[in-house]
Amino acid sequence: MTLLFAPTASVPTPVASARTTVIALHGSASAPSQWRRLVAELEADFEVMTPVLPGYGADTLPVHSPRTLEQIAHDVIDGLGRCHTPVHLVGHSFGGAVALKIASLVPEMVLSLTLIEPAAFNLVWNMSGISTPKTEGFNQAVRVSRNALQGGDPARAMQVFMDFWNGPGFWERTDPDRRATMTKCVPKIHNDFVALVSDRFLAAEAARVTCPVLCISGDQSPPEIHEVTTALSDLIAQTQHEIVAGAGHMVPITHPETVNPLVSAFLAKTSCECQKYKRAA
Repeated sequence: MTLLFAPTASVPTPVASARTTVIALHGSASAPSQWRRLVAELEADFEVMTPVLPGYGADTLPVHSPRTLEQIAHDVIDGLGRCHTPVHLVGHSFGGAVALKIASLVPEMVLSLTLIEPAAFNLVWNMSGISTPKTEGFNQAVRVSRNALQGGDPARAMQVFMDFWNGPGFWERTDPDRRATMTKCVPKIHNDFVALVSDRFLAAEAARVTCPVLCISGDQSPPEIHEVTTALSDLIAQTQHEIVAGAGHMVPITHPETVNPLVSAFLAKTSCECQKYKRAA
């Protein structure tokens, strides 16, 4: 789940364009502003849209109303329908799980899929069960965080997630104003967890993902991310995996000088291949 916070704009409405559209999805407790540098990298060649995921920004939902991953995906799909042509999807953390779900639901609308540190634990849980040791660290963080939230300590609940993704002590090193903003997102983070737990993603769903897939992760990330990327490669043969040295879960923000060129090159290559296919047809 991403952890960069800034004021968010309203969801941009995709429009018809001569250029191919890229949709970049932020993660839990984040905002479209996390993609500023990627937008600057891509905007000369692509129309780049960075919508606010449901439940974030001005689109707040009651904390007692968790939504399924498929429902969240369909909210984004409704916007894709206004693009008129297939798009490239980019997603970080929970946004990666949403992007993957979209690609399985409407493969005809997705030219390529870029998943950066995808928190798609549903891939692992559907194969190994939610109690699998493969995701024990994350599951334990969820339990401790939920207990803190239910006990009336949302700041502690957010600290658990922060330190899980970024290492012990990260929360204490974070600016107090930013901590206050992050803390407000804790109920929605737990709703995102419910969305992942309840989602079904097995071989049949994976078989519907027919586009090229680029997966980017950091070599300092929690081991649970390795389990997700391994499951992704096992389920979707056309997955290319790039590992960024010295980077953790926040790799698109901490290492944009490495991540953004990887994304740009992948999109350019995929777009070129799509054009060749169209000409051949």
